[in-house]
Amino acid sequence: MSAPTLALSCRCGNVRGTARIPRKRALRAICHCDDCQTYALHLGDETIPNVVVDEWGGTEVLQGWPEHITLDAGHEHIRVTRLSPKGLLRFNASCCDTPMANLLDNPKLPFTGLVHTFIADDAKAQLDDAYGRPMSRIQCRFAPTQPPDGVPRAPAGLIAKAAKNMAVGKLKRGHRPHPFFDDDGQPVAQQVEVLSKDERIRLRRKCGPS
Repeated sequence: MSAPTLALSCRCGNVRGTARIPRKRALRAICHCDDCQTYALHLGDETIPNVVVDEWGGTEVLQGWPEHITLDAGHEHIRVTRLSPKGLLRFNASCCDTPMANLLDNPKLPFTGLVHTFIADDAKAQLDDAYGRPMSRIQCRFAPTQPPDGVPRAPAGLIAKAAKNMAVGKLKRGHRPHPFFDDDGQPVAQQVEVLSKDERIRLRRKCGPS
């Protein structure tokens, strides 16, 4: 099973790694949900678009298993941000506020969503050849303006592939080794930041349909 090699890097280059996600297990999607928009506004300029979300409020994510990803440098800069106490674990590089990956809080689940900002610029040029175009735009009801045609919005195929990948990953123990959790099941983060409810509400008011 072929696995393209993609260089990973935060914007300033302190946190680096490599992704080798087999084509059969990769899933590209663009998420427009208000959580992803809120997170992008929290880390960057409080406007849409910015370096994380496009003009329609979308964040591109490349999904694979934890075993497909290695982190080679910059562990001391890794931070986790949660929009709420039980929210998704959003790993980022504190040195330059680069989103890295989104994960569930169960390290035994074979799921890692690499955010496009953590894929090195040279590697981004390889994505279409390596994995094809994104399968779907999801949660478009939260988009500030409706995205253009060209990427399907019906997520049925995406959901089926994601479910299959998760099931196969569990059988093959694709969560090990895990680049984002230690052997005790704790995030490999120097900081864990949880947004206050007031801050989350303030930022969320800037998201969604105009």
